[in-house]
Amino acid sequence: MLDTDEPPEVNSVAGKFAGALNTVSGQVRATLRELETPGRPVSALDHALDLARRRCIITPLAETLAASSPQADATFHRTRGTMAALHDADLAGQAQVRRRSV
Repeated sequence: MLDTDEPPEVNSVAGKFAGALNTVSGQVRATLRELETPGRPVSALDHALDLARRRCIITPLAETLAASSPQADATFHRTRGTMAALHDADLAGQAQVRRRSV
């Protein structure tokens, strides 16, 4: 027998988790906008710093954001689907026990 919290409780926690990840994703997007250079670099040093900022900070953050953002909602939906399947299996098991015990 599998002992879990009730589906609404698990779904609520999964929703809060997805919401937190989406909030962080929004903050990362805002940070990425702030890191963008407002104009073209003027000097060679400005150009080198801009390239380094893009290579070491902006690109890795943007790539991580693109890879992880869809996972928050997908995890939430998988959790809801799993909990629904477990709940349905539990109800079917209860019905079968009742039928056999009569």
